[in-house]
Amino acid sequence: MTKILVVDDDQEIRDKIQTILEYEEFEVLSAENGRRGIEIAKQSVPDLIVCDVIMPAISGFGVLTELRNDSRTIGIPFVFLTGCSAPEEVRYGMTLGADDYLVKPFKTSDLLATIRTRLEKQAAAMRQLESLRLDLSAALPHEFKTPLTAILGFSELLIHFGQQLKPSIDEIIEMQRSVYKNALRLQRLTENYLLYAKLRLMEHDHAQRERWNRHALTVHNNLVLAWVTPITQKHHRQKDIQIKLPAPVYFQVLETDIQKIVQELVENACKFSQPGTPIVITAQFTKEHAALTITDKGRGMTEEQIANIGAYMQFDRSHYEQQGSGLGLAIAKMLARLYQGGIIIESKPAQGTTVTLKLPARDHSI
Repeated sequence: MTKILVVDDDQEIRDKIQTILEYEEFEVLSAENGRRGIEIAKQSVPDLIVCDVIMPAISGFGVLTELRNDSRTIGIPFVFLTGCSAPEEVRYGMTLGADDYLVKPFKTSDLLATIRTRLEKQAAAMRQLESLRLDLSAALPHEFKTPLTAILGFSELLIHFGQQLKPSIDEIIEMQRSVYKNALRLQRLTENYLLYAKLRLMEHDHAQRERWNRHALTVHNNLVLAWVTPITQKHHRQKDIQIKLPAPVYFQVLETDIQKIVQELVENACKFSQPGTPIVITAQFTKEHAALTITDKGRGMTEEQIANIGAYMQFDRSHYEQQGSGLGLAIAKMLARLYQGGIIIESKPAQGTTVTLKLPARDHSI
């Protein structure tokens, strides 16, 4: 049964709310002041708290502040009851972390609608967290095991050689390179998993998404070259990259975000096409949208594979030495969505792949 804590120094209001909620089959906990409300919240951890603002000893603001600083109660939805609808009071409560406000006297329908809305949002957030937990727990052990095994194996060889054998300098250098290469891979995996988790949690944070859409960037050939050079160097594909932007392209995007998107797309192009074949980056733009397109002549994908792209998809893993979790492409798609953009994939097996990043354009005439 869903548990709701009501904190109010007015017994008549407490009793009224308790009667309404119990009729709707909620379990109701009641506290006559802020200090008692804090004690009950920490002991019982309710699913939602309805709390008066003006109370003796400790106000509703004090209750919220203390609960938001406790790991056990930090995420409990919190609804203020107030006899004042002044905007400054509402804003202050929201800055402390309140989820909603109800102004006294309130209608029963408004009380129930507010509570149900907040409980539904909390349930959706918990489902999102559980989905993220399952995603990470399913993929992390395998993805980290591969580079860790290599690092441990080569480290053991170096110790063994140093104690019992006399390896050549070239052999030692080669093993050191392998250790370094796999450590870099592990670092990149870690950074990508952390970014993926952050983006998953941000997908339903509309306020934070709005803040993402206030940035402007001019993209030109040299800037794109600077972004992709570390990737092409790693894969020894510097001569294969062709950047053909006909003119500067004006995006509404943070540079770090579009750089990450382009790097992940070029990483995939390098992994799944042969050295010596071209990887071409072009641009298109209209008044509303700007786009970067990356084309390779690699092995391509079927329509089913494109439709099933997810964070941990690995295509034909047993047939290809390069191992990509699909996480990079998932991150690229999620970053694009933050800006109300998207990624379009066109591909045919054995004929290559074209990936188009489409984002809102910035009006460069301003």
